[in-house]
Amino acid sequence: MSRLLYTKEQFIAEELFAVPSTWIDKMWELHCKLMVTDPDYTILQIKERGSLRYYTSSLSEEGAEIVDQYERDSINW
Repeated sequence: MSRLLYTKEQFIAEELFAVPSTWIDKMWELHCKLMVTDPDYTILQIKERGSLRYYTSSLSEEGAEIVDQYERDSINW
């Protein structure tokens, strides 16, 4: 299934199994932003190690900046 066609529920079921449940809305928001900047990106791994770790295929500079910001912000979630 194309990630462009994901519903939030499908995204949660397929991608968000290693993060706190309180992060789900933030992860969906991040995914939607990345689908705009990097529509062909692939999630390699998402996990929590004191803060968010969002591993993907290569991203544009804009996409990488978005991920970096979410990873920094996650300390306060």
